[in-house]
Amino acid sequence: MKEDNETLKKELKEFVYYLHSINKIFTPKMDCHLVLPKSEFFLLTILLREKKENKVDEIYPSKISDKSRLSRPAITQTLNSLEKKGYIIRVLEENDRRKFKVSITEEGIQILNEAFEDKFTQLMEIANKLGEEKIKQLLDIFKEIVEIYKN
Repeated sequence: MKEDNETLKKELKEFVYYLHSINKIFTPKMDCHLVLPKSEFFLLTILLREKKENKVDEIYPSKISDKSRLSRPAITQTLNSLEKKGYIIRVLEENDRRKFKVSITEEGIQILNEAFEDKFTQLMEIANKLGEEKIKQLLDIFKEIVEIYKN
């Protein structure tokens, strides 16, 4: 039994090593075509996901902070930059002009779509080399890991 535990530990360490390696190899390739810093890309992704999945056009910066686990000052700095580029707009609250929500603009959606298209092209190259069956197995395993993590 102890030997099985040691084997499992060794395999889990190897699993973590390869996840880390994939991340190190893959991230620069994914970001090479981006015209946005990672923090801006990340926040735009949150806004787009809220819009598509939850049908929410406007979101409070505090909710963005909760979802991203970034500090509020970091969120503010990133939002300022995104607003200057025209990728988001701030919508002031009618009752309290000190409060505002953030909304992604069409330009913000367009820049994200371009970035996702670049990522998708790179993922297709990998998928074509691995083959459909291996991709399906990998997807099933990742789904299972996410479900286990949720519970």
